[in-house]
Amino acid sequence: MEVIWGLKNLMRSLVPKEKIELTEEDRLPMSKGLIMFLRRYGLVVRPEAVNQQIVLGARVLYNCECIEDDQSASLHRNALLCGIGYQGWDLLKLSTALKLVCFPHDNVAGDHEIFSNEELSKLKRDAPKYERRLSKVACLRFYTEIVRAREIKTKKIKELESLIEEAEETYGVEQIRGSRKPVLNKRKRLKLKKNKEDIEIREASQDEKLEVHEVEQTEVRKLRRPTKRVKLSEGKLMRLIKLNRWLIKLKKKRKHMKLNS
Repeated sequence: MEVIWGLKNLMRSLVPKEKIELTEEDRLPMSKGLIMFLRRYGLVVRPEAVNQQIVLGARVLYNCECIEDDQSASLHRNALLCGIGYQGWDLLKLSTALKLVCFPHDNVAGDHEIFSNEELSKLKRDAPKYERRLSKVACLRFYTEIVRAREIKTKKIKELESLIEEAEETYGVEQIRGSRKPVLNKRKRLKLKKNKEDIEIREASQDEKLEVHEVEQTEVRKLRRPTKRVKLSEGKLMRLIKLNRWLIKLKKKRKHMKLNS
């Protein structure tokens, strides 16, 4: 099962055109080995929250471990040739010691933090004894690869801490969304209400503009007719006055709505 899970994660690298995502059913039973591996570095993540970025980050850590394992036997064999008492030393300290023996006059970054003053003095003092026993090129390669692997591991562990924190938060949000219906917050509700009111105002404004336009066109047509001297009755005169007032009110209202919009 874990082989299939690993192939699915590597599918994009093996077949770039293939787009495949792990389902939650795949994540649950198939990532136990990954969880155990990450815990060795103090990284704790739920299987449900594992994503591709976390898998790729763990793969980088594993590759760094493989580099260290490949160099371990050679480092210890060369240390025996020099008679270095390396009991309890990690690979970084051991590779740094071999470099100091091969290049006693070079400055090595962090050597005073790794070794005591007595150890440093002994390594540089005994360096001429082992000049012909060791390959300087090989020891320099050991040191370079081990230092690079450690730097990558340190950087990747920090990245994984952030990725795991983000993945846990994302998974928690997805669980909450899946367990309840989406609820609009107050800001969104107010925004929807305002948009609805704006649409209604625009529609009302268009209706009033059309009505005013029709009245204006009617008045224009009347003015274009041949004028005749007609004596208006008092009732007709009052109706014309009211119509004129109504037109003035409509124009003011239209102007006010334009300013508000």
